[in-house]
Amino acid sequence: MKSSILIAAMALLALASMPAQAHKIVVYDDPYWNYVPPAGEVSTPPPAPQAEMPPPPPGETMEWIPGHWKLKDGAWKWEPGHYVERPGPGASWVPGHWIERSWGWTWVPGHWI
Repeated sequence: MKSSILIAAMALLALASMPAQAHKIVVYDDPYWNYVPPAGEVSTPPPAPQAEMPPPPPGETMEWIPGHWKLKDGAWKWEPGHYVERPGPGASWVPGHWIERSWGWTWVPGHWI
């Protein structure tokens, strides 16, 4: 009995003395995204996306964020595309998009990967 308690105490001591593994979690946040989804159902589909011709990037770390339709005061309004600085090397922008659900249309925001 004493030996099993001693073994358990030694195992617990060994586990407690092991260094904790460090985990790095990186979250990219787009400070330019300010879309507020409309309250309730959006029953009418958004218009087709407008064609945009992005100007040349103002720098090597800048990425084009395409424009999109948003519902404002009951009417569709085009939000033009713009350049933003990538949050880190190798980051890529996944554009937001509208999807049709059984109750209407929902905006899925863009994000960095």
